[in-house]
Amino acid sequence: MLSNAGRGRRALETASFAAGIAISTWFAYYCCDMVYWSYQLGDISTGQDATPLWIPQLSMAIGAVLFAIAIADHGLRLLISGDHGIEQSADVT
Repeated sequence: MLSNAGRGRRALETASFAAGIAISTWFAYYCCDMVYWSYQLGDISTGQDATPLWIPQLSMAIGAVLFAIAIADHGLRLLISGDHGIEQSADVT
């Protein structure tokens, strides 16, 4: 997709990773904030088991943080080495 970008390819990839880092970090922050406030307020599910909501929310927050770290890692690799390290699938034409 970006192979036809020519000289502007690195600039487009850098801008894309910058946007991805900003969005994923924002999402991870608010996921962690949601878990914190659910814990502080003692939110529980409305079902019969009355599960504290921070327990299932924690898995989403952990996943969001890991995703933000992965995007930041590839973005920094692009800035430092010029290659983001994501390989195109062989079946994509």
